[in-house]
Amino acid sequence: MNPLPRMLADLDPNLDGAACVGDWDLFDPRGENEPAEHHALRAEYARAICVVCPVLERCHETAMNMRATHRTGTWAGMTFDHRGRPVRTKEK
Repeated sequence: MNPLPRMLADLDPNLDGAACVGDWDLFDPRGENEPAEHHALRAEYARAICVVCPVLERCHETAMNMRATHRTGTWAGMTFDHRGRPVRTKEK
């Protein structure tokens, strides 16, 4: 069972309809043994989903209002490290 729809609804009911539902693994933070290149590609795919998400602005507000340590992985088109700090991405 996909935990993302419930988690999003618990965080903010206004995130219903988020484009990321079903692809939650793309949005996870970098795994301990995950190669940086693999994580960068996952984060790029996740950000591409965020670009077309109908609740992008509300997701951004939710992410910015949560505890930094809970704001890891990709949220609202931004990637955060394990401390909730934004990670710079290389522009292509």
